[in-house]
Amino acid sequence: MRRFLVASVLSVAALVSPVLAQQDIPVPDRRVTLSVDTDFPGGDLRALFDTSYTACERACLSDAACGAFTFNSRANSCFPKSGVQGQETYQGAISGVVLATDPGVLAKAATRRAELGFVPDDQINAARQMAQGLGGRFRPDGRSAAELLETARA
Repeated sequence: MRRFLVASVLSVAALVSPVLAQQDIPVPDRRVTLSVDTDFPGGDLRALFDTSYTACERACLSDAACGAFTFNSRANSCFPKSGVQGQETYQGAISGVVLATDPGVLAKAATRRAELGFVPDDQINAARQMAQGLGGRFRPDGRSAAELLETARA
C-alpha cells in the first residue's frame, strides 16, 4: 500500500511539475494559431479519442515533436501532427499551427518581468493565460498578419 501511495504521489508530481514550471515563465515558448473548419491531413503523431479541444492543444504544446494538430469537434478526437502537410475544408474541425516565440523575446522575458516587480504574480499569470487564449477567441482562419491588420483598421 505504501509503495502504491509513493508511486501515486510521484506520478502526480511528474504531471504537475511542468505546469508549475510554466507558471513561472511570463512568456510561453510556443503558442497556437487556429483555423476553423479546416483539417490538416497527414503527419499524425498519434490519435487521442474522447478528449476536449483544450486537452488536444495542451497535448500538442507539451510535445516538442508536435508542430500542428487537428481537433475533430464532432467526434471529440485529437490528432497531434509533426507539421502541416496540407489543408482541407472539414466542418467541425479546429486545426492549430504551433508557432515558436522569438528567442529574443524569451531572452528578455525575465528582465521584463523583474521590471514589472510591482505587478503581483497572479496578475502576470492571468495576463499570460489570457494571451495564450487569444488565438482561440480571435481566429485568423488562414488570413495573413497584413489581412488581419487591415480588418482591424476597417
